[in-house]
Amino acid sequence: MVDPKDSDDQFDDKVIDPADRLLAAALRGGTYRLASRCHACGAWLVDPVSVRRHLGPRCAARVGNRKAAS
Repeated sequence: MVDPKDSDDQFDDKVIDPADRLLAAALRGGTYRLASRCHACGAWLVDPVSVRRHLGPRCAARVGNRKAAS
């Protein structure tokens, strides 16, 4: 476990997995974004609204059209 009082430089020395090192750098650099996959088509979603509903805008429109037709 990393001590939160450690500086970023000390944190990098304690990270074992290279993927963890890349994630830590992205978090510090502000380039990290939450993404999830669309439940309908599997495309990556990064828009906060799409991430919350787990559907991209095109798939959400298709689902909406299906519901309206029923």
